[in-house]
Amino acid sequence: MRLRQTLLTSFFLCVLCVLCGSFFFLIGLLLLIATPIARVIFSLFAFVRQRDLTYIIVTSIVLIELIYSLVGEKS
Repeated sequence: MRLRQTLLTSFFLCVLCVLCGSFFFLIGLLLLIATPIARVIFSLFAFVRQRDLTYIIVTSIVLIELIYSLVGEKS
């Protein structure tokens, strides 16, 4: 059992060494961008379930602004 755990640990360390640092940088950046967008989407679903029109409108505006800031026009 101990040998198996050691081999598994060394395998994961080898995989980490093979992958370049930019991959981890891109994954971290993607998570940082996706977190607020996912939070707004889940909030929108919750407000739709509660049928709270004011919060649905406000959350929709925030979601549109978030998406526009990612894919909108760049100057």
